[in-house]
Amino acid sequence: MIRKKAWRTPRSLRWRPGEIAKARFTSTSALVSADPERCAGEILEDLVNNGCGPTRRAQWFWRSSDGTGVGQDGVNLDSDLIGRTLACDEFPNFLLGLDWATPVEQALIREFLDWQAPWLLQLQHLSYEDRDYLEQRALQRAGEIAKCHRLYPELVDADRITAARVEAKLRGVTVEAGKDDQSGYSVDVTLIPFYRE
Repeated sequence: MIRKKAWRTPRSLRWRPGEIAKARFTSTSALVSADPERCAGEILEDLVNNGCGPTRRAQWFWRSSDGTGVGQDGVNLDSDLIGRTLACDEFPNFLLGLDWATPVEQALIREFLDWQAPWLLQLQHLSYEDRDYLEQRALQRAGEIAKCHRLYPELVDADRITAARVEAKLRGVTVEAGKDDQSGYSVDVTLIPFYRE
């Protein structure tokens, strides 16, 4: 069953990693060291957008509780794609796929997802293994865990998340309603996996 449209079609099909990523994401990737004039976030943005091919397409999906998705309308779509059903495993677990042409590209994407781990832990349908992996990577960013841990639907190891929160407290990270530390711009970091800009 096709549902009635309840969203705005994006004006641009250019993927963006978010302003925080452009300001703070760093990488050891050879792609980044080969282009010292640009930040890691800009290089990542170009990598993803160039991977879309010459004709970019986008499609909305209604996702069910089992993770399957029914295709709705979109941009530059063949009409026979509307109404198609994709299985849960056809959607990237971490909102961005890991299959890229070269190992160096894959490494940059993996570094970005590792950097996003504190926010990605808010996703509801992660497997035990994926959640465990993200919890381990998130420990590198204890301050972000302290800011959004209340939104984690479940934990694999509550003790390690508590330890990260204690570390953040010892480092002086505070979480106060209405305050942010975004150095000149206001971004709701709890919504970063959903790219609200």
